[in-house]
Formats: sequence, structure tokens, C-alpha cells
Amino acid sequence: MTNMTKQPGIKSKLVKLAAPIALACAFSVSAAPAATNSAPARPQVSAQVQQAAQRVGQIQQELATIRNKTLKANPKLVKDIKAYETAFDNKAKALGYHPDQELKRLREIQTKARDQKTTDAQRKDLAKEFASIQQKLIKQRQTIMSDPAISKMEQQLEKNTITAMKKQDPKTDKLLKELDSLMAKFKRS
Repeated sequence: MTNMTKQPGIKSKLVKLAAPIALACAFSVSAAPAATNSAPARPQVSAQVQQAAQRVGQIQQELATIRNKTLKANPKLVKDIKAYETAFDNKAKALGYHPDQELKRLREIQTKARDQKTTDAQRKDLAKEFASIQQKLIKQRQTIMSDPAISKMEQQLEKNTITAMKKQDPKTDKLLKELDSLMAKFKRS
């Protein structure tokens, strides 16, 4: 159905964690030159955010590679993922949710925000729209996850996936801890 449910557990966690950083980077591209005139600390913050976003992206790539290798080595895990996706999709449809359009629009917004032709005023409007859509998706996901069966299924799948990833590549744990640390720093700034 969606990127949010295609790779549940660790992937959805990574997507949720990376979205604020990706948004900050996309919208800080043109904001940094304007900020140099009024507040010298702002470009430094933007550089830190961009650096953190870059590292988050690297970690995501490493974890995705480990996850892909793990899935190739664990057909039962793939079967469990498909069962979870089906249950999640069925619940979403039963509630009348169709997040594919919203996720597509989020990608369009990020692309437009990175475009050098986009004005600061347009970026501000795009940021508001992005935040609104993101909140809508978060609420929809929370509603779906309020179903105890789906919630339990996701928790077990995430646990099984991470355990299998750690067996596949021991640096998984280190990467997850670094990701959590980066996100904690990002939230404080």
C-alpha cells in the first residue's frame, strides 16, 4: 500500500525519524543566506541540521542494506511482513484511509522545496502543507495501530526483524543507537 506499510517496523521507524530532518534540510536551503544578515547562529544550526540529516541518510542506507540481506536469508520473515501489510492495509481500507495520495504529495513538496526556483514564501507555504499532511498521516496510523491485533503484530515483527538484522550484521545495534542519538540531538535543537 504505502511506504509506511511496505516495510513495517524498523523501516517505518526510520521514515518517521527522518521526515523532520529531511523537511528541515529541504526548507533550510534558501533560508541560510537570508539568515546570515540577521542572526549569525542560524546558518550554523542549518549546517548542523544538514550534517545530521546526511548522517541519518547514511545510517538509513546501511540499515536498508542489512535489512535486505536479512530478508533474503529469512523467507519466514518476508511472509510475516506480507501478513502484517495485508492486515494493516485491510484496516486502513476499513477506516476509509488512502494514504498513497498524501505520501505522493509529501514527495512532491520535498522536491519543490529543494528547487532553487522556489521562493522563500512558497517554501513557507509548502512547509505548512507538509506539516499538515504529515499530521494527518500520523493520526491515521495511530488510529490503525489502536487495533490491538495490528499493534501486537507490528511490535512482534519489529522485534523479529531487528533480532534477525543483528544476527545478519552485528553493527545493526550500533547504527540504531547512533540514529536514536542523532534524533535526540535534532529534537533538542
